[in-house]
Amino acid sequence: MNNHSPHPKYLQQYYPEEYPSFPQMHIPLNHQPGIHQQSSWNSMHMSWNAAHAPAQGLFNQILHYLLQAIHDEAQAIDFYSRLKRMAPDQLHQDFIHHALEDEQHHLQDFIQLYVDLTGQQPHYRIQPVAFQTYQEGVFKAYLAELEAYEFYRDMMLMSHDIQIRDTFFRAMTDEIEHASRFSFLYFTSAWFKREDQLQVPFQEPSQGSSPKPMPNQSEQDNT
Repeated sequence: MNNHSPHPKYLQQYYPEEYPSFPQMHIPLNHQPGIHQQSSWNSMHMSWNAAHAPAQGLFNQILHYLLQAIHDEAQAIDFYSRLKRMAPDQLHQDFIHHALEDEQHHLQDFIQLYVDLTGQQPHYRIQPVAFQTYQEGVFKAYLAELEAYEFYRDMMLMSHDIQIRDTFFRAMTDEIEHASRFSFLYFTSAWFKREDQLQVPFQEPSQGSSPKPMPNQSEQDNT
């Protein structure tokens, strides 16, 4: 976790009751403070930092989770780009493309939020999601979207900051929609799988054997 410290103005803006402004001191131009005065100012600053240490801890925690969200969105973009190429029809491609575009917007929003809070670009590296079949990939995407929904909901509730709350609220509502879409894709991908299994080539009966005759209507009634 990066040990970023929030600027006092950030705390005063979003937590005005818990974190009042640091007392302003009117100092004459070219004034040289004495030893005792300088010590008093240092003590005031140390007292302010100690009083606001919990907020700094929360701020660092939000940055840590925000960086995790950036990583997850970048990973999802790579994942859905590969999954889309395996889609069995146009409807499946469109659903995955819709989710892919949303994840790209989320990544941009999270990076911008990180820059606004820290003044720095985030650094991250993704590990591609592994899957062997299209159906397996869709199921993993469904589970990931449910986890993302809960993660972003908790992130939104951690902060009073309007920008943070709005950013994660938009992502949260998109993720639950994605989960619904991937649930549909998972069950319809099973239908495509059954269709493939039904389309087996016709085989002639082996020599010396005869196909079993179909029962007539009277035989079916007797059974």
